[in-house]
Amino acid sequence: MTNSVKQFICINWGTKYGADYVNRLYGMVARNPSNPLEKLGQTSVYRFPVGKLLPLLERFAKSPLEIAEQYKYEQRYVTRNAPGGVKFWPKSWVLHFRQQCRRTFPFNYFKVSKLPDNSKLVIFPGDLNPMDAIEGRYHAGDDVLTAAEHLKAGFRGQRNRSLMAHLRHFILPTAWVEQYWKE
Repeated sequence: MTNSVKQFICINWGTKYGADYVNRLYGMVARNPSNPLEKLGQTSVYRFPVGKLLPLLERFAKSPLEIAEQYKYEQRYVTRNAPGGVKFWPKSWVLHFRQQCRRTFPFNYFKVSKLPDNSKLVIFPGDLNPMDAIEGRYHAGDDVLTAAEHLKAGFRGQRNRSLMAHLRHFILPTAWVEQYWKE
């Protein structure tokens, strides 16, 4: 293994994530100097030689609004325009929390989301964010309910979606996310 320089770049695109997310990402990377890929939360994860994406930065600096309007997500801009394409990390290292860690119905009512041992990063794209997983709710702004309260609300019609979607959109508080999600 070579001792090549490693740089971590965080592109904060749009308004969904604030400075607190960037600071937590920095803290998670800084706490893991020997293996800087230990179980973090970020949606776009690429690897590339230092300087390879300089043309993208220069292009973006010339017309940021035009590029932001053309590409809704920063990962689309990078993957579609990186010279020579992008190289992703092994699939077993990078897990999608909602799809690969969260328990499916009906297990979501009595089993906490899992953290497979072979994972290096856990990403949280979409509506389910790290703080939601920590607190035990599927959507930001929803009340935090116990499993029994969530089931009762679903069957009483106190829901914003179909009954099946409501039942699937429950998560128990996930303490292991809080263990990593800090500055």
